[in-house]
Amino acid sequence: MTDHHLYGTSTHTADELARLVGDRLGLVFTERNSDYRGTYYLADTRDSRIEIQPNPNPRRRRRRRRPLRP
Repeated sequence: MTDHHLYGTSTHTADELARLVGDRLGLVFTERNSDYRGTYYLADTRDSRIEIQPNPNPRRRRRRRRPLRP
C-alpha cells in the first residue's frame, strides 16, 4: 500500500529545501527534469521515495489579454 504525505513551504525554493531535507535526513536528492512536472528533486531510500517539487506561485497571476476590438 502506498502512503503519501504532502508538506509545503513558502520560505524556501525547491532547490534549497532539497539541500535542507537532505542534510537533516542524510539523503542525496538528485535533480530530475520532466516535460510535465518541470524540475523536481528525488531521493530513494531502502523503504521509500521522497520527491520535492515546486508549486506555481498563486500570487503571481497571469494578466488577462483584452479581446481585440474590430
